[in-house]
Amino acid sequence: MYKKNYPVLWINPMPHRSLKLSIGNLSKNKIGKRVLAKIKQHLLMLRIVNDRFLVLSPIYIPLIDNRWIVKLNSRLIFLQIKFMMMILRIKPLVFITATANDVSKLISSFEKIPWVHNAGDLFHDLRNITHESRTRIYEIEKRIFNSADVVLAASNKIAMKIESMVNDKEKVITFPHGVDFNHFCKDFYHEIPLLQDLPKPIIGYFGSLTGANDQDILVEIAEEGFTLVLIGDQLYDYSRLYQYRNVHFFPAVDYRVLPDYARYFDLGILNWKKAEWIENCNPKKTYEYLALGLPIVSVPIPQLQSELEDLIYFASNPKDFLSQIRKALEENSPILIQRRKLRAQSVDWSLKLRVIEELINAR
Repeated sequence: MYKKNYPVLWINPMPHRSLKLSIGNLSKNKIGKRVLAKIKQHLLMLRIVNDRFLVLSPIYIPLIDNRWIVKLNSRLIFLQIKFMMMILRIKPLVFITATANDVSKLISSFEKIPWVHNAGDLFHDLRNITHESRTRIYEIEKRIFNSADVVLAASNKIAMKIESMVNDKEKVITFPHGVDFNHFCKDFYHEIPLLQDLPKPIIGYFGSLTGANDQDILVEIAEEGFTLVLIGDQLYDYSRLYQYRNVHFFPAVDYRVLPDYARYFDLGILNWKKAEWIENCNPKKTYEYLALGLPIVSVPIPQLQSELEDLIYFASNPKDFLSQIRKALEENSPILIQRRKLRAQSVDWSLKLRVIEELINAR
C-alpha cells in the first residue's frame, strides 16, 4: 500500500500470549531487553516514519489472560486509535487487519469503509496459549471473520477452517503470502565480511529462533560439518548448538539489509516441529528464499506441498532432512535458480495488492 502512495497508519497489535508464556526459558538479560524494548515502543506511542507512514503503538494493560482486562484493553485501544485518527485528520479508505485484536467496534464506527482481514495464521491454534485464552481468541476471530467484508486466508487449510466459522463462505478467499521480489532479487548487494569468508556450502535460516524450531535437525546439519548460519533473535535455549564451530548465530537484522545477509546462503531451511499451526501455515520466508534463487528443504507443510512440490525438498525427520540437503545441493543448477526466481516474481506483493485496490476503487 505504501509503495502505491497510499498513506498508511500502521497499528501495532496487542499480544495474545502472556509474558510468561512468550519468554519461554530466555535468560534474565534477554527478558529484560525484551521488556524494555516493549516499554520504549509503547511510551513513544506514535512514530512518524515519514509523511505517508505512521506507526501507532497503543498503550494497554499487560494482563492479557484476564478477560476483564482484555475488555478494558479493547476499549482503551479503541479510544486511542479514534483519538489519533481525529488528531491526524485521517479518513480511512480501507481497513486491513491481520491479528486477533477485536477491532470490530472501531471499524463499525466508520460507515461504508471496506474491511479486509488477512488471516496469515489462526491465532487460536498457536502454541503456548492457555485454554481460556484459546477459547477467547476463537470467539474474537469468529467475530472478525463474520464482520469483515473480505477474509484473505494464507493457506487452503486456514480457508477451510474459517469457512466453518462464518455465515457467508463467499467472502473467504485463499490468498497465499507474497514477496517483495525486487527487494530480495537485485543487481547489487552489500558485502557482509563476517559471512563472505565462511566455508561453503552455507545452510541458512532467518527468523526468530524459538521452541517451535526443530533443533534435532540443526544438530544433524552441524554434525555433518555443513556451515550453518542462523539469523534471528534467540527466544529459546539453543545452547546445545554452541559446541559446534561450524554453527554461526547472528542477531536479527533490519529487513532492509536482510537480503545482503541471506544471499550468502547456498540453501534455505524450514525446520519446525510438527504442530497445528504448522499444518495451517504458509511461511512468508519461503518465497523470500525463492526470490534469492535458493534451494529449500522443509518439513512437510501442506500448503507448500500443494503449491511448490516441484521446487521444494521435503523431509519428515532429521536424517531425511540431511539427505534432502545433500540432494538439493547436488541438483542445483542455473536453470533451477531461474525457475525459483520466476515463481517468486509471480507472487510479488504488487500483483496481490490489486485485490485490495479493487475494493478501494469500488467505493
